[in-house]
Amino acid sequence: MKILISAVEPSADALGASLAASLRQTVSNLTLVGCGGPLLENQGLNSLFDTQPFSAIGPTQALIALPAAMKAAQSLSELAQNEKPDVAIFIDSWSFSRLAAAKIRHKAPSVRRIKYVAPQVWASRPGRAKQLAQLFDGLICLFDFEAQHFEHLDVPVCVAGHSGFQAALANKGNGSDFRKRHAIGEESLLAVLPGSRRSELELHAKPFGEVLTLLQKQIPDFKVVVAAAPAVAEFLSERTKGWSTPAIIVDHKSRYDAFAAADAALTVSGTVTTELAINETPMVVCYKMDALTGIWVDLFVTAPYASLVNIAADRKVVPEFVQRNFNVPEVARTLGSLLREGPPRETQLTAFPELINQLAGTVVPAADKAAQAVIQWSEGKFPKTIE
Repeated sequence: MKILISAVEPSADALGASLAASLRQTVSNLTLVGCGGPLLENQGLNSLFDTQPFSAIGPTQALIALPAAMKAAQSLSELAQNEKPDVAIFIDSWSFSRLAAAKIRHKAPSVRRIKYVAPQVWASRPGRAKQLAQLFDGLICLFDFEAQHFEHLDVPVCVAGHSGFQAALANKGNGSDFRKRHAIGEESLLAVLPGSRRSELELHAKPFGEVLTLLQKQIPDFKVVVAAAPAVAEFLSERTKGWSTPAIIVDHKSRYDAFAAADAALTVSGTVTTELAINETPMVVCYKMDALTGIWVDLFVTAPYASLVNIAADRKVVPEFVQRNFNVPEVARTLGSLLREGPPRETQLTAFPELINQLAGTVVPAADKAAQAVIQWSEGKFPKTIE
């Protein structure tokens, strides 16, 4: 079996690697071509190009990356034409996936195209659902609540669950061991997660530092831990050295232990919010964008919440401070309430278990279910549901 895979985001690289590992358990001879990051390369993919420039958020970064993205999409279409894969899988990154899928449909129309991770039509631009049905032969969703937005279209949908969240659930951190390793006694510990992309780090490092300065006035003795996402690890020391509270910086693999050890977290929105919930870490979610992206969000985003935890709950379980509502004193005050015992902490801790089940899925491993869909669809079998 030969698969063309497109994974230009770090999260897509992780999903693709889990899918490839699952496919290898069923398919005797699996060949991967296309583009991806280090995790997919560990699965045998020789990436056609460096994917890091295409890990873009918002219209500003997308416009900057567009010329290179056009060239990369063309390269993928030529690869599909020459390699004749059984199926092409486009993971996350709607803008790039749509561009590449359209070119492959033109260059190699016989190649079946699968979208893995639905565009967030429930949050903005619902017209993308119709575009998806025109470009792709099958859709693999991560969450149950997404599927209803595509059921009216002539495209088979598989709800797989999220393999990353399932892995986090199966490998919850050891907080007491983490505290011993880093000589943290009974002091309050705050996890600070300023983003997994360099652009996010640039926007959040300074205001997060301002929050910490104000928080010190409420709680003089607390420590800070920062889990370094691979894409920003080399920049973290420089961006955090001006913080009033020195940060313990740990690598990405140690993040679950850090989360379990932390009494609360200051974090950007993203998959990390669910990982924190899995490790029972109350949090405050913040997000800042460049001015153009902020205007775009105001015009097109309809979702009432930014974090997956709140979206799954359909209510505000965790406090959110996004763009113009990012008020440093208010964020510091809210964090202070989470670092002390009381209703704000209990509200989150009580809500987390049910939400985790919704977001992770607990029956069939997500990668296995996605692999089932890929195998069936590559053979031209398109059942309405994948059991």
